[in-house]
Amino acid sequence: MSGDSAYQSLFATVPLGILQLDPQGQVLEINPVLSALFDLPLDLSQAPAGEWSFLEYRPFQECGIPAYFSRVVQAGRPFVSEGSCTTAGGDRIHVRYFLNPLDGMGVVTGPENPEAIRSIQCIVVDLTGLTGSAREVRKIYARFDSIVSNISPVVTLDGDYRIQFANRTFRQEFLENPSEQDLDIPGAAQAPQAGEDPPVGDPECLVDEEENPGETGNEDQAPAEENDPTGVEGRSLFEIFAMSRAHEEVLRANVEASSSRVVENCEFKSSGRIVGYTIFRFGEQIGLILKDISRIKKLEEKVVRLHSRLLHLQERERQVVARELHDGVGQTILAAKLNFTSYEKNPEQFEDRFQVGLDLIDRASQELRDLYTRLYPSVLNDLGLEAAIRWYSKVFLEIKNIDVELEIQLGLKIPRPVETHLFRIVQELFTNIVKHSGAERVRLQLEDREADVLLIVKDDGRGFSPDAVRLNLRGFGLDNIRRRIDDLDGTLRITAEPGEGTCFEITVPVD
Repeated sequence: MSGDSAYQSLFATVPLGILQLDPQGQVLEINPVLSALFDLPLDLSQAPAGEWSFLEYRPFQECGIPAYFSRVVQAGRPFVSEGSCTTAGGDRIHVRYFLNPLDGMGVVTGPENPEAIRSIQCIVVDLTGLTGSAREVRKIYARFDSIVSNISPVVTLDGDYRIQFANRTFRQEFLENPSEQDLDIPGAAQAPQAGEDPPVGDPECLVDEEENPGETGNEDQAPAEENDPTGVEGRSLFEIFAMSRAHEEVLRANVEASSSRVVENCEFKSSGRIVGYTIFRFGEQIGLILKDISRIKKLEEKVVRLHSRLLHLQERERQVVARELHDGVGQTILAAKLNFTSYEKNPEQFEDRFQVGLDLIDRASQELRDLYTRLYPSVLNDLGLEAAIRWYSKVFLEIKNIDVELEIQLGLKIPRPVETHLFRIVQELFTNIVKHSGAERVRLQLEDREADVLLIVKDDGRGFSPDAVRLNLRGFGLDNIRRRIDDLDGTLRITAEPGEGTCFEITVPVD
Protein backbone atom coordinates (compact mmCIF):
# COMPACT_ATOMS: atom_id res chain seq x y z
CA MET A 1 0.00 0.00 0.00
CA SER A 2 1.42 3.39 -0.94
CA GLY A 3 2.00 6.17 1.56
CA ASP A 4 -0.93 8.19 0.21
CA SER A 5 -3.39 5.31 0.40
CA ALA A 6 -2.18 4.45 3.91
CA TYR A 7 -3.01 7.96 5.11
CA GLN A 8 -6.40 7.81 3.39
CA SER A 9 -7.15 4.69 5.42
CA LEU A 10 -5.90 6.30 8.65
CA PHE A 11 -8.09 9.39 8.13
CA ALA A 12 -11.16 7.22 7.82
CA THR A 13 -10.64 4.95 10.82
CA VAL A 14 -8.94 6.59 13.83
CA PRO A 15 -10.90 8.78 16.33
CA LEU A 16 -8.42 11.65 15.97
CA GLY A 17 -8.71 14.92 14.14
CA ILE A 18 -6.22 14.74 11.27
CA LEU A 19 -5.34 17.51 8.87
CA GLN A 20 -2.77 17.36 6.06
CA LEU A 21 -1.36 20.61 4.68
CA ASP A 22 1.12 21.70 2.07
CA PRO A 23 4.09 23.87 3.18
CA GLN A 24 2.07 27.01 2.34
CA GLY A 25 -0.78 26.05 4.68
CA GLN A 26 -3.25 24.94 2.03
CA VAL A 27 -5.50 22.09 3.18
CA LEU A 28 -4.80 18.82 1.33
CA GLU A 29 -6.80 16.33 3.43
CA ILE A 30 -9.10 16.59 6.44
CA ASN A 31 -10.91 13.79 8.24
CA PRO A 32 -14.50 13.90 9.62
CA VAL A 33 -13.37 13.86 13.25
CA LEU A 34 -11.50 17.14 12.87
CA SER A 35 -14.36 18.67 10.86
CA ALA A 36 -16.84 17.81 13.60
CA LEU A 37 -14.49 18.92 16.40
CA PHE A 38 -13.99 22.41 14.92
CA ASP A 39 -17.51 22.65 13.40
CA LEU A 40 -16.05 23.27 9.94
CA PRO A 41 -18.61 24.54 7.41
CA LEU A 42 -19.40 22.15 4.57
CA ASP A 43 -17.84 24.43 2.00
CA LEU A 44 -14.50 24.06 3.80
CA SER A 45 -14.68 20.44 4.96
CA GLN A 46 -15.63 19.29 1.43
CA ALA A 47 -13.50 21.75 -0.53
CA PRO A 48 -11.02 20.30 -3.06
CA ALA A 49 -7.41 19.90 -2.00
CA GLY A 50 -5.42 23.12 -2.06
CA GLU A 51 -8.49 25.40 -2.36
CA TRP A 52 -8.30 27.07 1.10
CA SER A 53 -5.70 27.86 3.78
CA PHE A 54 -6.19 26.76 7.35
CA LEU A 55 -4.03 29.78 8.37
CA GLU A 56 -7.07 31.99 7.81
CA TYR A 57 -9.56 29.99 9.89
CA ARG A 58 -10.22 31.76 13.22
CA PRO A 59 -10.55 28.71 15.58
CA PHE A 60 -7.18 27.42 14.35
CA GLN A 61 -5.68 30.85 14.99
CA GLU A 62 -7.07 30.94 18.55
CA CYS A 63 -5.46 27.58 19.31
CA GLY A 64 -2.11 28.87 18.07
CA ILE A 65 -1.69 26.20 15.39
CA PRO A 66 -0.50 28.60 12.63
CA ALA A 67 2.38 29.87 14.81
CA TYR A 68 3.67 26.34 15.31
CA PHE A 69 3.00 25.44 11.69
CA SER A 70 5.44 28.18 10.64
CA ARG A 71 8.07 26.81 12.99
CA VAL A 72 7.66 23.30 11.62
CA VAL A 73 8.25 24.62 8.08
CA GLN A 74 11.25 26.72 9.17
CA ALA A 75 12.93 24.23 11.52
CA GLY A 76 11.99 21.10 9.62
CA ARG A 77 11.10 19.10 12.70
CA PRO A 78 7.97 18.13 14.70
CA PHE A 79 6.34 20.28 17.38
CA VAL A 80 3.62 19.60 19.94
CA SER A 81 1.49 22.12 21.82
CA GLU A 82 -2.06 22.76 22.93
CA GLY A 83 -4.60 25.57 23.11
CA SER A 84 -8.26 26.57 23.40
CA CYS A 85 -10.73 28.13 20.99
CA THR A 86 -14.39 28.76 20.30
CA THR A 87 -15.70 26.81 17.32
CA ALA A 88 -18.00 28.14 14.62
CA GLY A 89 -20.86 26.46 16.47
CA GLY A 90 -20.09 28.37 19.68
CA ASP A 91 -18.55 25.47 21.66
CA ARG A 92 -15.45 26.04 23.78
CA ILE A 93 -12.87 23.31 23.21
CA HIS A 94 -9.34 22.58 24.33
CA VAL A 95 -7.07 20.50 22.10
CA ARG A 96 -3.55 19.17 21.90
CA TYR A 97 -2.01 19.11 18.45
CA PHE A 98 1.01 17.38 16.95
CA LEU A 99 2.61 18.88 13.84
CA ASN A 100 4.83 16.51 11.81
CA PRO A 101 6.76 17.32 8.61
CA LEU A 102 6.32 14.54 6.01
CA ASP A 103 8.28 13.66 2.90
CA GLY A 104 6.76 12.51 -0.37
CA MET A 105 6.20 8.99 1.00
CA GLY A 106 4.31 10.22 4.08
CA VAL A 107 7.24 9.52 6.38
CA VAL A 108 8.16 11.99 9.14
CA THR A 109 11.32 13.86 8.17
CA GLY A 110 13.72 15.97 10.27
CA PRO A 111 15.86 19.13 10.30
CA GLU A 112 18.73 17.31 8.59
CA ASN A 113 16.68 17.24 5.36
CA PRO A 114 14.23 20.19 5.34
CA GLU A 115 14.04 20.32 1.53
CA ALA A 116 12.38 16.90 1.63
CA ILE A 117 9.22 18.32 3.27
CA ARG A 118 6.24 17.86 1.00
CA SER A 119 3.41 18.23 3.51
CA ILE A 120 2.63 18.90 7.16
CA GLN A 121 0.50 16.48 9.15
CA CYS A 122 -1.56 17.92 12.06
CA ILE A 123 -3.00 15.40 14.51
CA VAL A 124 -5.49 16.89 16.99
CA VAL A 125 -6.62 15.32 20.29
CA ASP A 126 -9.69 16.69 22.06
CA LEU A 127 -8.79 17.38 25.74
CA THR A 128 -11.89 19.41 26.57
CA GLY A 129 -13.27 16.91 29.10
CA LEU A 130 -9.90 16.35 30.71
CA THR A 131 -9.14 20.04 31.05
CA GLY A 132 -12.56 20.61 32.59
CA SER A 133 -11.70 18.06 35.27
CA ALA A 134 -8.27 19.63 35.66
CA ARG A 135 -9.90 23.01 36.16
CA GLU A 136 -12.03 21.61 38.97
CA VAL A 137 -8.97 19.99 40.51
CA ARG A 138 -7.20 23.32 40.29
CA LYS A 139 -10.07 25.09 42.04
CA ILE A 140 -10.07 22.49 44.82
CA TYR A 141 -6.29 22.79 45.12
CA ALA A 142 -6.59 26.59 45.30
CA ARG A 143 -9.16 26.38 48.10
CA PHE A 144 -7.13 23.77 49.96
CA ASP A 145 -3.94 25.79 49.54
CA SER A 146 -5.68 28.92 50.77
CA ILE A 147 -6.90 27.13 53.88
CA VAL A 148 -3.77 25.25 54.91
CA SER A 149 -1.44 28.11 53.99
CA ASN A 150 -3.09 30.55 56.37
CA ILE A 151 -3.03 28.39 59.49
CA SER A 152 -0.09 27.29 61.60
CA PRO A 153 2.87 25.60 59.91
CA VAL A 154 1.87 22.06 58.88
CA VAL A 155 3.93 19.19 57.50
CA THR A 156 3.17 15.55 56.80
CA LEU A 157 5.79 12.83 57.12
CA ASP A 158 6.19 9.27 55.94
CA GLY A 159 7.45 6.48 58.17
CA ASP A 160 11.07 7.58 57.61
CA TYR A 161 10.33 11.12 58.80
CA ARG A 162 10.65 12.50 55.28
CA ILE A 163 8.44 15.46 54.46
CA GLN A 164 5.65 14.65 52.03
CA PHE A 165 3.86 17.98 52.23
CA ALA A 166 4.71 21.38 53.73
CA ASN A 167 2.30 24.30 53.64
CA ARG A 168 3.26 27.84 52.76
CA THR A 169 3.37 29.01 56.39
CA PHE A 170 5.87 26.30 57.27
CA ARG A 171 8.18 27.38 54.47
CA GLN A 172 7.89 31.03 55.41
CA GLU A 173 8.63 30.46 59.10
CA PHE A 174 11.21 27.70 59.04
CA LEU A 175 13.09 27.95 55.74
CA GLU A 176 15.74 30.64 55.50
CA ASN A 177 15.03 31.79 51.92
CA PRO A 178 11.69 30.49 50.65
CA SER A 179 11.24 30.92 46.92
CA GLU A 180 8.76 33.53 45.75
CA GLN A 181 7.38 30.93 43.35
CA ASP A 182 6.49 28.80 46.31
CA LEU A 183 4.20 31.52 47.60
CA ASP A 184 1.92 31.35 44.53
CA ILE A 185 -0.47 28.72 43.33
CA PRO A 186 1.18 27.15 40.28
CA GLY A 187 -0.08 28.72 37.05
CA ALA A 188 0.68 28.24 33.39
CA ALA A 189 1.31 30.18 30.20
CA GLN A 190 -1.34 30.95 27.60
CA ALA A 191 -1.28 29.09 24.32
CA PRO A 192 0.32 31.12 21.50
CA GLN A 193 -2.01 33.23 19.41
CA ALA A 194 -2.06 33.27 15.66
CA GLY A 195 0.92 34.98 14.11
CA GLU A 196 2.91 34.93 17.36
CA ASP A 197 5.98 33.00 18.32
CA PRO A 198 5.51 30.53 21.16
CA PRO A 199 6.05 31.95 24.69
CA VAL A 200 9.62 32.52 25.81
CA GLY A 201 10.88 29.40 27.50
CA ASP A 202 8.37 27.17 25.74
CA PRO A 203 10.41 24.11 24.73
CA GLU A 204 10.82 23.12 21.15
CA CYS A 205 10.05 19.47 21.28
CA LEU A 206 9.86 16.36 19.17
CA VAL A 207 6.73 14.29 18.90
CA ASP A 208 8.65 11.36 20.37
CA GLU A 209 7.57 11.87 24.00
CA GLU A 210 10.24 9.56 25.40
CA GLU A 211 12.89 11.89 24.06
CA ASN A 212 11.36 15.26 24.92
CA PRO A 213 7.57 15.48 25.20
CA GLY A 214 7.35 19.18 26.17
CA GLU A 215 4.09 21.08 25.97
CA THR A 216 2.83 24.55 26.50
CA GLY A 217 0.88 25.26 29.63
CA ASN A 218 -2.56 26.81 29.85
CA GLU A 219 -4.90 28.18 32.44
CA ASP A 220 -6.69 24.86 32.82
CA GLN A 221 -3.72 22.80 33.84
CA ALA A 222 -3.83 21.16 37.26
CA PRO A 223 -0.94 22.17 39.55
CA ALA A 224 2.12 20.02 39.12
CA GLU A 225 2.61 17.67 42.04
CA GLU A 226 6.36 18.00 41.89
CA ASN A 227 6.40 21.81 41.99
CA ASP A 228 8.50 22.33 45.12
CA PRO A 229 10.89 25.26 44.52
CA THR A 230 12.10 25.21 48.14
CA GLY A 231 13.22 21.58 47.88
CA VAL A 232 11.73 20.75 51.28
CA GLU A 233 9.59 17.80 50.22
CA GLY A 234 11.45 14.52 50.40
CA ARG A 235 13.93 15.82 52.96
CA SER A 236 14.15 14.45 56.48
CA LEU A 237 12.51 16.51 59.21
CA PHE A 238 15.76 16.26 61.14
CA GLU A 239 17.60 17.95 58.27
CA ILE A 240 15.27 20.92 58.52
CA PHE A 241 15.47 21.08 62.32
CA ALA A 242 18.87 20.45 63.87
CA MET A 243 18.02 19.25 67.35
CA SER A 244 19.79 17.40 70.12
CA ARG A 245 19.70 13.63 70.31
CA ALA A 246 17.51 13.83 73.41
CA HIS A 247 14.90 15.99 71.68
CA GLU A 248 15.01 13.77 68.60
CA GLU A 249 14.42 10.66 70.72
CA VAL A 250 11.51 12.34 72.49
CA LEU A 251 9.97 13.35 69.15
CA ARG A 252 10.31 9.81 67.78
CA ALA A 253 8.73 8.43 70.96
CA ASN A 254 5.87 10.92 70.65
CA VAL A 255 5.32 9.91 67.02
CA GLU A 256 5.08 6.26 68.11
CA ALA A 257 2.61 7.24 70.84
CA SER A 258 0.52 9.19 68.31
CA SER A 259 -0.63 5.92 66.74
CA SER A 260 -3.07 5.49 69.63
CA ARG A 261 -3.75 9.07 70.73
CA VAL A 262 -3.23 12.71 69.80
CA VAL A 263 0.07 14.00 71.17
CA GLU A 264 0.00 17.73 71.81
CA ASN A 265 1.76 20.58 73.62
CA CYS A 266 5.24 19.14 73.03
CA GLU A 267 8.36 21.08 72.13
CA PHE A 268 11.97 20.84 70.99
CA LYS A 269 14.89 23.24 70.64
CA SER A 270 16.49 23.88 67.25
CA SER A 271 19.00 26.53 66.19
CA GLY A 272 18.43 28.70 69.21
CA ARG A 273 14.65 28.66 69.09
CA ILE A 274 11.92 26.60 70.70
CA VAL A 275 9.35 24.91 68.46
CA GLY A 276 6.10 23.58 69.84
CA TYR A 277 4.28 20.78 68.02
CA THR A 278 1.16 18.63 67.98
CA ILE A 279 1.11 15.24 66.23
CA PHE A 280 -1.89 13.72 64.48
CA ARG A 281 -2.36 10.73 62.18
CA PHE A 282 -4.32 10.16 59.00
CA GLY A 283 -3.83 6.78 57.38
CA GLU A 284 -0.14 5.96 57.13
CA GLN A 285 0.83 9.62 57.16
CA ILE A 286 2.10 11.53 60.19
CA GLY A 287 0.99 15.13 60.55
CA LEU A 288 2.72 17.82 62.59
CA ILE A 289 1.34 21.23 63.47
CA LEU A 290 4.29 23.39 64.49
CA LYS A 291 4.76 26.81 66.00
CA ASP A 292 7.80 28.86 66.92
CA ILE A 293 7.14 29.47 70.62
CA SER A 294 10.50 31.04 71.47
CA ARG A 295 8.90 34.40 72.23
CA ILE A 296 6.19 32.76 74.32
CA LYS A 297 8.82 30.87 76.31
CA LYS A 298 10.79 34.06 76.90
CA LEU A 299 7.63 35.71 78.16
CA GLU A 300 6.97 32.72 80.42
CA GLU A 301 10.50 33.02 81.81
CA LYS A 302 9.86 36.70 82.50
CA VAL A 303 6.63 35.78 84.26
CA VAL A 304 8.50 33.22 86.38
CA ARG A 305 11.14 35.79 87.29
CA LEU A 306 8.45 38.34 88.10
CA HIS A 307 6.66 35.75 90.19
CA SER A 308 9.84 35.00 92.11
CA ARG A 309 10.42 38.71 92.60
CA LEU A 310 6.84 39.07 93.76
CA LEU A 311 7.30 36.28 96.28
CA HIS A 312 10.42 38.02 97.57
CA LEU A 313 8.61 41.32 97.92
CA GLN A 314 5.69 39.57 99.56
CA GLU A 315 7.98 38.12 102.18
CA ARG A 316 9.49 41.53 102.89
CA GLU A 317 6.05 43.09 103.08
CA ARG A 318 4.83 40.36 105.38
CA GLN A 319 7.71 41.04 107.73
CA VAL A 320 6.87 44.74 107.75
CA VAL A 321 3.18 44.07 108.32
CA ALA A 322 4.04 41.49 110.94
CA ARG A 323 6.10 44.01 112.86
CA GLU A 324 3.33 46.54 112.62
CA LEU A 325 0.75 44.04 113.84
CA HIS A 326 3.07 42.95 116.56
CA ASP A 327 3.51 46.50 117.67
CA GLY A 328 -0.21 47.04 117.49
CA VAL A 329 -0.98 43.95 119.50
CA GLY A 330 1.80 44.94 121.86
CA GLN A 331 -0.01 48.19 122.55
CA THR A 332 -3.18 46.24 123.24
CA ILE A 333 -1.30 44.13 125.76
CA LEU A 334 0.12 47.30 127.31
CA ALA A 335 -3.40 48.64 127.66
CA ALA A 336 -4.39 45.38 129.32
CA LYS A 337 -1.45 45.72 131.70
CA LEU A 338 -2.47 49.25 132.67
CA ASN A 339 -5.96 48.05 133.44
CA PHE A 340 -4.56 45.22 135.61
CA THR A 341 -2.26 47.67 137.36
CA SER A 342 -5.14 49.97 138.17
CA TYR A 343 -7.14 47.07 139.50
CA GLU A 344 -4.18 45.91 141.60
CA LYS A 345 -3.82 49.31 143.25
CA ASN A 346 -7.48 49.76 144.07
CA PRO A 347 -9.64 46.71 143.42
CA GLU A 348 -12.79 48.35 144.76
CA GLN A 349 -12.48 51.54 142.73
CA PHE A 350 -11.31 49.81 139.53
CA GLU A 351 -13.21 46.52 139.83
CA ASP A 352 -14.33 46.63 136.18
CA ARG A 353 -10.74 47.13 134.93
CA PHE A 354 -9.85 43.51 135.63
CA GLN A 355 -12.42 42.17 133.15
CA VAL A 356 -11.40 44.81 130.62
CA GLY A 357 -7.80 43.64 130.89
CA LEU A 358 -8.80 40.00 130.39
CA ASP A 359 -10.80 40.92 127.31
CA LEU A 360 -7.85 42.84 125.88
CA ILE A 361 -5.52 39.88 126.46
CA ASP A 362 -7.93 37.47 124.74
CA ARG A 363 -8.30 39.76 121.78
CA ALA A 364 -4.58 40.30 121.42
CA SER A 365 -3.92 36.58 121.70
CA GLN A 366 -6.45 35.73 119.01
CA GLU A 367 -5.17 38.41 116.66
CA LEU A 368 -1.63 37.22 117.09
CA ARG A 369 -2.60 33.61 116.47
CA ASP A 370 -4.63 34.30 113.32
CA LEU A 371 -2.87 37.16 111.62
CA TYR A 372 0.73 36.90 112.61
CA THR A 373 0.88 33.20 111.82
CA ARG A 374 -0.38 33.81 108.27
CA LEU A 375 1.96 36.71 107.64
CA TYR A 376 5.26 35.78 109.17
CA PRO A 377 5.67 33.56 112.22
CA SER A 378 8.04 35.06 114.73
CA VAL A 379 9.18 31.59 115.74
CA LEU A 380 10.80 31.19 112.29
CA ASN A 381 12.59 34.49 112.66
CA ASP A 382 13.60 33.96 116.27
CA LEU A 383 14.25 30.21 116.58
CA GLY A 384 14.72 28.97 113.00
CA LEU A 385 13.13 26.50 110.59
CA GLU A 386 12.99 23.41 112.80
CA ALA A 387 11.26 25.16 115.68
CA ALA A 388 8.83 26.83 113.30
CA ILE A 389 7.84 23.50 111.69
CA ARG A 390 7.39 21.79 115.08
CA TRP A 391 5.29 24.69 116.33
CA TYR A 392 3.17 24.82 113.17
CA SER A 393 2.49 21.07 113.20
CA LYS A 394 1.09 21.45 116.73
CA VAL A 395 -1.16 24.43 116.03
CA PHE A 396 -2.32 23.26 112.61
CA LEU A 397 -2.30 19.44 112.40
CA GLU A 398 -2.43 18.12 115.96
CA ILE A 399 -5.38 20.38 116.73
CA LYS A 400 -7.18 18.49 113.93
CA ASN A 401 -6.38 15.16 115.64
CA ILE A 402 -3.82 14.24 112.99
CA ASP A 403 -0.91 12.19 114.30
CA VAL A 404 2.37 13.87 113.27
CA GLU A 405 5.81 12.25 113.14
CA LEU A 406 8.69 14.69 112.69
CA GLU A 407 12.25 13.67 111.84
CA ILE A 408 14.33 16.84 111.50
CA GLN A 409 18.12 16.78 111.31
CA LEU A 410 19.65 20.05 110.20
CA GLY A 411 23.34 20.74 110.62
CA LEU A 412 23.96 23.21 107.82
CA LYS A 413 23.38 26.90 108.14
CA ILE A 414 20.39 27.41 105.87
CA PRO A 415 20.06 30.88 104.30
CA ARG A 416 17.04 32.83 105.48
CA PRO A 417 15.33 32.96 102.02
CA VAL A 418 15.62 29.16 101.74
CA GLU A 419 14.19 28.72 105.24
CA THR A 420 11.27 30.98 104.37
CA HIS A 421 10.50 29.09 101.15
CA LEU A 422 10.70 25.72 102.90
CA PHE A 423 8.43 26.86 105.69
CA ARG A 424 5.87 28.21 103.21
CA ILE A 425 6.04 24.90 101.31
CA VAL A 426 5.35 23.00 104.54
CA GLN A 427 2.43 25.34 105.28
CA GLU A 428 0.95 24.68 101.83
CA LEU A 429 1.40 20.90 102.13
CA PHE A 430 -0.18 20.85 105.59
CA THR A 431 -3.10 22.90 104.23
CA ASN A 432 -3.59 20.41 101.39
CA ILE A 433 -3.54 17.53 103.86
CA VAL A 434 -6.22 19.11 106.04
CA LYS A 435 -8.41 20.21 103.12
CA HIS A 436 -8.10 17.31 100.67
CA SER A 437 -6.42 14.16 101.96
CA GLY A 438 -8.49 13.04 104.94
CA ALA A 439 -5.24 11.69 106.41
CA GLU A 440 -4.85 10.46 109.98
CA ARG A 441 -1.07 10.24 110.02
CA VAL A 442 1.60 12.53 108.57
CA ARG A 443 5.32 11.95 108.51
CA LEU A 444 7.71 14.82 107.81
CA GLN A 445 11.42 14.27 107.20
CA LEU A 446 13.81 17.21 106.87
CA GLU A 447 17.56 16.75 106.63
CA ASP A 448 20.59 18.33 105.02
CA ARG A 449 22.83 16.34 102.68
CA GLU A 450 26.11 18.06 101.96
CA ALA A 451 25.04 20.90 99.65
CA ASP A 452 21.25 20.46 99.62
CA VAL A 453 18.24 19.95 101.86
CA LEU A 454 15.77 17.08 101.51
CA LEU A 455 12.15 17.55 102.57
CA ILE A 456 9.74 14.60 102.50
CA VAL A 457 6.11 14.91 103.54
CA LYS A 458 4.05 11.74 103.42
CA ASP A 459 0.44 11.13 104.48
CA ASP A 460 -1.90 8.13 104.58
CA GLY A 461 -4.81 9.97 102.99
CA ARG A 462 -6.91 9.23 99.93
CA GLY A 463 -4.19 10.17 97.41
CA PHE A 464 -4.98 11.00 93.80
CA SER A 465 -4.42 9.81 90.24
CA PRO A 466 -0.93 10.11 88.67
CA ASP A 467 -2.66 11.62 85.60
CA ALA A 468 -3.81 14.46 87.83
CA VAL A 469 -0.21 15.02 88.87
CA ARG A 470 0.82 15.40 85.23
CA LEU A 471 -1.95 17.96 84.78
CA ASN A 472 -0.26 20.09 87.46
CA LEU A 473 -3.06 19.65 89.99
CA ARG A 474 -3.97 23.30 89.83
CA GLY A 475 -7.03 22.68 91.95
CA PHE A 476 -4.85 21.33 94.76
CA GLY A 477 -2.84 24.57 95.15
CA LEU A 478 0.53 23.20 94.03
CA ASP A 479 1.40 26.08 91.71
CA ASN A 480 2.97 28.13 94.50
CA ILE A 481 4.94 25.11 95.67
CA ARG A 482 6.30 24.49 92.18
CA ARG A 483 7.16 28.15 91.76
CA ARG A 484 9.02 28.28 95.06
CA ILE A 485 10.95 25.12 94.21
CA ASP A 486 11.83 26.51 90.78
CA ASP A 487 12.94 29.77 92.41
CA LEU A 488 15.36 27.73 94.56
CA ASP A 489 16.51 25.62 91.55
CA GLY A 490 15.17 22.60 93.36
CA THR A 491 13.33 19.46 92.28
CA LEU A 492 9.92 18.03 93.13
CA ARG A 493 8.82 14.42 92.95
CA ILE A 494 5.24 13.40 93.69
CA THR A 495 4.21 9.82 94.36
CA ALA A 496 0.49 9.20 94.67
CA GLU A 497 -2.07 6.48 94.12
CA PRO A 498 -5.80 6.62 94.84
CA GLY A 499 -6.37 5.25 98.35
CA GLU A 500 -2.61 4.88 99.01
CA GLY A 501 -1.74 8.35 100.30
CA THR A 502 0.65 10.92 98.87
CA CYS A 503 4.37 11.55 99.18
CA PHE A 504 6.11 14.80 98.26
CA GLU A 505 9.89 14.63 97.94
CA ILE A 506 11.59 18.02 97.57
CA THR A 507 15.28 18.73 97.18
CA VAL A 508 16.72 22.25 97.18
CA PRO A 509 20.34 23.41 97.09
CA VAL A 510 21.62 25.61 99.94
CA ASP A 511 24.78 26.97 98.29
